[in-house]
Amino acid sequence: MSKKNKRQIKKEMAKMCEFGCFICKKYYGVTNTHDLNIHHLRTGVGMGQRNHDQFICLCVKHHLWGLEAIHGIGKKAWEEKFESEISLLEWYKEQETETKING
Repeated sequence: MSKKNKRQIKKEMAKMCEFGCFICKKYYGVTNTHDLNIHHLRTGVGMGQRNHDQFICLCVKHHLWGLEAIHGIGKKAWEEKFESEISLLEWYKEQETETKING
């Protein structure tokens, strides 16, 4: 599999942000497309590094600030409250596949 170029990655990020915050949508049934951030998964990369091929879209509340933010309460507590970053990414991909199939 070839490595994605910056243009492909930015296109994927923009599409993901159109989908909205994964937590708002999956756990609260709300499509939140405001104040969104891309959260890079760090699985399989060194400390302080970002995986530019794996990312999820989160609103500020679930990404940076507050009692439900991954960077606010820490990854372990966040994943205990919701689920793993990887499983959210897989869920998003399933949603996108269903959308393509069902039109």
